[in-house]
Amino acid sequence: MTVSRFRSPPRTVYSALVGSIKDIHGTELQALTGVIDLNGLRVLEVGAGEGRMTTRYAGVTKSVVAIEPDEESLARAQSLVPPELQERISFRLVDAAELDEPAQSFDAAFLSWSL
Repeated sequence: MTVSRFRSPPRTVYSALVGSIKDIHGTELQALTGVIDLNGLRVLEVGAGEGRMTTRYAGVTKSVVAIEPDEESLARAQSLVPPELQERISFRLVDAAELDEPAQSFDAAFLSWSL
């Protein structure tokens, strides 16, 4: 019996694939806000990637800490934040297992397409 292991594609390939996917109907954001009301909450986003979701919901939150272990993706996410959200979103280059924040720092946490 042969066992094969899944290997993630190189980061540039992954970014090209995921970055090209657009939620033109807003169903992803509707699903998220259908589960939790983010208004005024302190949110932790795990695996923010290139910020695909971050700026879409951040406007209603009190604050967002968006963490991502890939420096290139994080830089791209930071470059896409509109001026009116820059003080609300804090991007951090860190793996979730290494985040040094007490749980009480956040009211909600979520991840999207992160394993």
